[in-house]
Amino acid sequence: MDTSDENEGSSSVVRVMTDPIHGGDTLDVFLHPLVMMNIADQFTRMRILSSSHDSLIRVYGALVGVKVGRRVEIANSYEVVETQVGGKTVLDIDYLNTKRSEVAKVFPPNWDTFIGWYTTGEEASEDDLEVYRQVAHINENPLFLVLNPNPPAGMRELPLSIYEVETHLISSDPSNANLLPTHFFAPITFRLETEDSERIAVEHVASSSMADEEGGSKATEHLEAMRSAIRMLHSRVSRLQQYLSAVEKGELPRDEGILRQVHSLCNQLPAIDTEDFRTNLLTEYNDTLLVTYLAAITKGTSQIDSLATKFSVTQDRSGGSTASSGSSRHFE
Repeated sequence: MDTSDENEGSSSVVRVMTDPIHGGDTLDVFLHPLVMMNIADQFTRMRILSSSHDSLIRVYGALVGVKVGRRVEIANSYEVVETQVGGKTVLDIDYLNTKRSEVAKVFPPNWDTFIGWYTTGEEASEDDLEVYRQVAHINENPLFLVLNPNPPAGMRELPLSIYEVETHLISSDPSNANLLPTHFFAPITFRLETEDSERIAVEHVASSSMADEEGGSKATEHLEAMRSAIRMLHSRVSRLQQYLSAVEKGELPRDEGILRQVHSLCNQLPAIDTEDFRTNLLTEYNDTLLVTYLAAITKGTSQIDSLATKFSVTQDRSGGSTASSGSSRHFE
């Protein structure tokens, strides 16, 4: 993509290019799965809350992490309020500064660095350069992450890209020797980086999604089997009813053997019109529901206890020193 636009009050040319030849060798970028989960959650919420449920809606936020030399680790993210002014995206800088100060109180030292910003969409656009100018005063070389919420079918790679903004002096006209500053997005290769706590959360979300796709819990499988059995019973009882009606009308010959089997089957049915039967049926039905609810509550309590145990183990391993340093800094 290569578009140009004249800047008001300036002679420089602004171009948005995604050239894979540039970039990718200057930084070692590591991305945590928590960032992708945060962006996907924000996009889903905003899409549901929008009146049109537009799948092309764009959300914005900030990337935070740590940068040491050439190594950049994007560990977390948070949402940023934005508005549309004259067809351009304008971030709420006051809100962004407030969030930065809050993050600095919670995150460990050096892990609250503003790395860049993110948005959702298919690719970088001209509007993203306007956002770059707004955040450049915080980080003069911010990274830009784009997550595609509608990836093409059959895509086997992560639907996201990370760019850095580069500026080069390029002549827009070969006959003109004047060089104009040109901005473009250079893609950067990245790798995934996970911690124990993140791995537990990702595995939990993945297992829940797989369970939903495979049909849910064992209770759901049991109810589906009962539904199929009741449907088959209803079909066969309907055939018997049609046969008896046809015999009564003289449309089919009378078969005493079949009629005796039908009579024997009807004798096995309980007297469903009595008051005692209704009372017993409701009692057993309520007891069954109570047992089902109790099993669901017990299973949920067990899962919460297991998750709390794993969380405590990971905090003891890697978060003890972090918590103490963060609390001492807060009270200072």
